[in-house]
Amino acid sequence: MLAYLLVRAGEPAGFEELVNLLWPTDPPANATNILYQHAGALRRLVEPGLARNDPGLWLTRHGAAYQVGADAGSLDLLRFRELCRQARGRAARGDHVLAVEMWAQALDLWRGTCGEGLDSVNGIHPVFVAIDNERIAAAREAADVALRCSAASVMLPGLRRTAESHPLDESLQARLLACMAAEGNRAMALVAYEDFRARLSEEVGVEPGTEMSTIHGELLRDPASVAPAQLPPDLSVFTGRRAELARLTALLDTERPGPLIVTVDGMPGVGKSSLAVHWAHHVATRFPDGQVYLNLRGFGAHSLPMTADEAVRTLLESLGISDERTPRHYDAAVGMYRSILASRRLLLILDNVRDAGQVIDLLPGSPACTVIVTSRVRLGSLSANGAHVLSLGLPSHSDARELLRRRIGPGDIEMDGPALDEIVNRCDRLPLALALVAGRTVAGPEFSLPVIAKELRSAADALDALGNADIHSDLRAVFSWSYQALSTPAQRLLRLSSMIGGRTFSSAEAAGVTGGSLRETRVLLLELADSNVVTEVAPGRFLLHDLLRAYAAQLRGVGQPTGSALRSGDHSHPR
Repeated sequence: MLAYLLVRAGEPAGFEELVNLLWPTDPPANATNILYQHAGALRRLVEPGLARNDPGLWLTRHGAAYQVGADAGSLDLLRFRELCRQARGRAARGDHVLAVEMWAQALDLWRGTCGEGLDSVNGIHPVFVAIDNERIAAAREAADVALRCSAASVMLPGLRRTAESHPLDESLQARLLACMAAEGNRAMALVAYEDFRARLSEEVGVEPGTEMSTIHGELLRDPASVAPAQLPPDLSVFTGRRAELARLTALLDTERPGPLIVTVDGMPGVGKSSLAVHWAHHVATRFPDGQVYLNLRGFGAHSLPMTADEAVRTLLESLGISDERTPRHYDAAVGMYRSILASRRLLLILDNVRDAGQVIDLLPGSPACTVIVTSRVRLGSLSANGAHVLSLGLPSHSDARELLRRRIGPGDIEMDGPALDEIVNRCDRLPLALALVAGRTVAGPEFSLPVIAKELRSAADALDALGNADIHSDLRAVFSWSYQALSTPAQRLLRLSSMIGGRTFSSAEAAGVTGGSLRETRVLLLELADSNVVTEVAPGRFLLHDLLRAYAAQLRGVGQPTGSALRSGDHSHPR
């Protein structure tokens, strides 16, 4: 009753109105007497010490009606209306900044919805709902003026509280997003949009309408944003891979309902990153919104793999969102990231991935985006979710030969001699090994191709001949990162597999050298194959690359390498 008298703002409320308020259906026969009792209790509450028959000053009776004596100095509702009236007058005269300040004062008077806590009227009774609508209308009007005069910061606190009280009012939420963006909080505005869209879908079952979609599109078309161009340099001597490059381009040209996602896997040193970067340079102009490159550090020397949280924050920074503008909560940061990419045509390379968990949340939903994921391991869960798989094998002998020729460059008299073919064979066509050979030839005339070929003839010396002071390209170190990611039983199987004669071996032969059951061995062989340490060339038959065989044999001979030795750059693997 008191709430109703207050929202009438000094206007009398008839007995019939009050009875219908207190008893919407089936009022008692003595309803009027009960009103008298309520009025007496209210008088004593607001004016302690009031005599029983004294009418009082604040709550008075006028015939069959009660009235609360109030003005703008004693009732927030009247003060709110007066401030809004003054604000509209100032705005009409062109004094927009002062008008916004008055609206901000008016909205600051609110502490929730009208009648909050009174379930029988809050959001239901038309008088209370009408006053809530006054607040919403004032917030919308004030936001529009604030945006025109660059005073959004003044309006944000009151506008945000109003929007929180009316979470499904799309027009109000859209203005909140616009004011947030105007104050440089574009990223937070995108997060707010995702929250509103999810709330609307869950509670009403619809998508945002035209007004919200329009402001969302404006947020995504940030005129101040610069398209990222983060591709590493293309390999000037890149050779071959014509079939793989053609397949990537064909996939890009195919219509699809979602983004193009391709996983490129293969053994260490086979050239996965080089292929991805080379193709990306070839098609870069087809992605006007930019090309983003991120090394997830899945396999490497000195650093731990990048966490998913670190990855999404790094990607947001690449897209122009500073760390202080990035939401602290991981899910909110992912929502912002996907919102930014929603209408962009962007190429994303996620390189050196440890497992699918690192990147599953980094995949955009926009069909205009393309993602290339490179990894030493097969990312089965990504392919199960629609990613195309490109397993990169060894180059052909002719391509490997040409790669070595181009890396060495013109001038070597042995370039067409038998030493070149022997080196290609001794390196078993592995691109990284060929690159290391080419690097040795520039050290001086004493490192000619015949000399290097002679070094490679001994399996024991092959890895020494392909060693490098740079731990990031030393062949043993590169192999060790894949080896250390294996389970202990799989590591043992790899070491013992080097004892099997012949270039390929069967599951039964592997079980024979380990002493395990055929079933257990098959599980471990699957782990090795998924890690691209061995290749399943036919059902139940596996191939171990010659250089990996040499690496495994050395491990079998001198024991497993220690982590500290690898981190320090010492690859001697002491007993």
